[in-house]
Amino acid sequence: PKYYAKKVQLMFDLKHPWPRAETAWDADGNMVEKIVFEKAQKKTFDASTFDPSNSEYKF
Repeated sequence: PKYYAKKVQLMFDLKHPWPRAETAWDADGNMVEKIVFEKAQKKTFDASTFDPSNSEYKF
């Protein structure tokens, strides 16, 4: 197939800026994937989070 899914539905939480669910169907209309985020938590990151010298990266 040229694409992973012919149709994708995204459902968003209107009170928070994140998705709540994603569903994908193939060209024949068969559901191939469904992801539901039941417990989303807001996380904040500081500059060290994405710093390669951060020991938690374990490079």
